[in-house]
Amino acid sequence: MGFRKIVLVGVDLNDSEYFWENNPDYNWEALPVRPVNNQKNSVHETTMSTNRAFSVIHMVGVIAKVSEAQNGTRVYVSSSKSELAKFLPQYCWASGEN
Repeated sequence: MGFRKIVLVGVDLNDSEYFWENNPDYNWEALPVRPVNNQKNSVHETTMSTNRAFSVIHMVGVIAKVSEAQNGTRVYVSSSKSELAKFLPQYCWASGEN
């Protein structure tokens, strides 16, 4: 597709809570059906390989390496608080120059 940069936003994987939960900015009464979080553990299930071949953290790391090596596309994470920030660079929103 020709993208030089991809920034992963809202993918923190720190726990099993989603961005919309416990957020007073969302008007739940306006929704006909409230989204449901089916996570059963305190950590996000996609980070575990107990019921899948590999964790999403491992998969994103591999995709980032292959993407840069084959296409010159760099993958960033938007927040330093994300689990992905352990191996992906954080995108600098102020300058946009990374």
